[in-house]
Amino acid sequence: MTTIKSLPVEILSEIITFVAHETFNPPISLLTVSKGWRDVVLNSPLAWGALSIECGSENNHPPMPVVELCIRNSGVAPLFLSLDLELAFAQAIPILQPCSLLLQNKERIRELDIHNAGAWNLWNLVHFWPATNLVHFRILQRSQYAMPLELLELPLFQRNRQQAPRLHTLLLEHCAFDDGPAHELTSLQELHMSSCSVSTEGFKDIMKTCPSLRKLVFKGVVGKECPFTLVSMLPNLQELDLNSYNFGIERFLDTLRMCPNLRRLSFGHITDNSHSYTPIDQVDGSWDETITMKHIRELDVGSREGIRSLQTVVIPSLTHLTLTCGHIKGALLEIMLRFISQHDKNLQYLKLTLRADTPDVVILTLPDLSGLVTLYIDVWNIDYHPRRVFKHTSLLKFYIQIWPPLPDSAGWEEIFHVEPKTFEVSCPWTKGPGVIEGRRVEA
Repeated sequence: MTTIKSLPVEILSEIITFVAHETFNPPISLLTVSKGWRDVVLNSPLAWGALSIECGSENNHPPMPVVELCIRNSGVAPLFLSLDLELAFAQAIPILQPCSLLLQNKERIRELDIHNAGAWNLWNLVHFWPATNLVHFRILQRSQYAMPLELLELPLFQRNRQQAPRLHTLLLEHCAFDDGPAHELTSLQELHMSSCSVSTEGFKDIMKTCPSLRKLVFKGVVGKECPFTLVSMLPNLQELDLNSYNFGIERFLDTLRMCPNLRRLSFGHITDNSHSYTPIDQVDGSWDETITMKHIRELDVGSREGIRSLQTVVIPSLTHLTLTCGHIKGALLEIMLRFISQHDKNLQYLKLTLRADTPDVVILTLPDLSGLVTLYIDVWNIDYHPRRVFKHTSLLKFYIQIWPPLPDSAGWEEIFHVEPKTFEVSCPWTKGPGVIEGRRVEA
């Protein structure tokens, strides 16, 4: 039997480093296990580089000797920092001052996460800039009900000269800005904005200053009249995620027209809970034009309006499809199934999360989908029987959840106990009745 003592030192070091980075917790406690463990830990500089620090305005918060120990033990390895400013007031934060050992090693910082910053303490971050080797920068806010964080004092937006020449990912959560960065972010490839307040001019500035952007993510309401058609200014854009409550068919179609080279599109991934929707038996099937998206491989549509718009979209290379919709029946279901049928041979992954109104009975009948590999179905008040998975000849795994459970749900496993056995299935009781999952049995 293999024990941890028999592991090569290199493997043990990799494990310690992996856990330290997953938890942002340096292996201080392992120093006292034994001399052997101490030697391994002290010779694993990467394990000391991931730090989660609660910043306060007093010298002992966080304990400076502990932070300095971690920085020294990390040698010249990259630093990955998560700073929580919730307990910091308007005073200067000692650990974020230029004389601190942390800031003296700022050229080693690769990732910087800022949690719960406020207008009164954001200025403490000014000494991190310029961040010559920073790759990932995130501002994360716990409360979505407080005033958005103004980024006027952040050098990344304020200073004219390049502040982060290697910045690859920028994530802003619950922030506000009227103007974009004052300089080009030439290396930025991913921009995520969640529940941000952005003016039209700010949006335009962002498009202008991020010429290399490949992935753009919006979650929540981002301004009232942000011109999303400006994404046409991004020639390299390949992934677009528009998640908001104020998207309609027109905005969805405009986005498709402006972004012909997209590889992945996620649009309005929400379940419609409002009562101001068009009755689904009044869906208009007439469209003025057909939009062909030659390059899209993955499509995620999560609104009724988005599914309606599928009538006018042709995606010949589609392999991964996710559809989420509430209040579904009749014509809307027909539109969805017709779109799925158009990709019978290419579709490899299909995920459907559908909610129908009671007491109507809606029957879900999927086409053969001869190339389908993975199937995920989560439905309410919709009739879909697990035995239908046999028609998908290439299927390797599936997950089906039906509510309320069908009358024969207790005997679902017996359906698959046939010879030759095709799927190994289980009905996990921890997930409640009406759930079955399976994997294809290897021949």
